[in-house]
Amino acid sequence: MKRSSQLVKGGWWRVFGVTILISVLGTLLAGVLGVPFLAAGALVESGPLTLLGQIFLDGVIYSFTALAGTLLFFDLKARKPGAPLPSSHDRYPQLPPRDWDAPERPY
Repeated sequence: MKRSSQLVKGGWWRVFGVTILISVLGTLLAGVLGVPFLAAGALVESGPLTLLGQIFLDGVIYSFTALAGTLLFFDLKARKPGAPLPSSHDRYPQLPPRDWDAPERPY
């Protein structure tokens, strides 16, 4: 929570607006994709068909919102001054540091 607070500091309204936009787009996507499944389930009066459609729809919507939230997080990390992205050497200290002057030699 502390790190999230640091990332959002100074851009709270922007993050709030993007979050609202993600929610609205997710709701619209659910409405557009959900109508055919609900109509098909009601047309043939099939509860399992409606349930299958709802499961598919939830998978699409939750994936969309998770991806959008992840992209927002990485956008915040990239925009925050003084908060560099960790290198692979920071995460895996047993590997030797990468030679950026000679990219054809990864290690």
